[in-house]
Amino acid sequence: MGLLIEKAMEWKAKTMGKEWKWTFAAQATVLATIAVQVATLGMILVFIIPRVIEEYSTRGATVPDYLRLVLNAATIVNIHGVYMLLLFVVAWWIFEWRCRSEHKSLIRLASGAFLSLAIAAIAGYVSVATMVGLIVLP
Repeated sequence: MGLLIEKAMEWKAKTMGKEWKWTFAAQATVLATIAVQVATLGMILVFIIPRVIEEYSTRGATVPDYLRLVLNAATIVNIHGVYMLLLFVVAWWIFEWRCRSEHKSLIRLASGAFLSLAIAAIAGYVSVATMVGLIVLP
């Protein structure tokens, strides 16, 4: 029985040694994806949308509601972004402090994937609103 337990512990050590590498790689990939999405969304909001708004103002046209919604959301994030980031950091710290589950890394991965999906949806809406705004430019 002692030999069986020893072999099981060796197998667990080998398996767990490999598992953390893949978990780390998956989490790093999700984090890199989120960083690229946030950078892309930031570039759209900083460089492209002001140019579209400028085109509307030089032609004397009113800005459509779907672009105004993007501008209002960007203004809210600009004003309250530090507080939102602080709230996110505190929530993450509480999760890391209180969660004792053996599936903690999978929970991190799932929450990162959900965040990535949400950012992709927001970036998609902003991109479509910008492109439609350019197409229907009077």
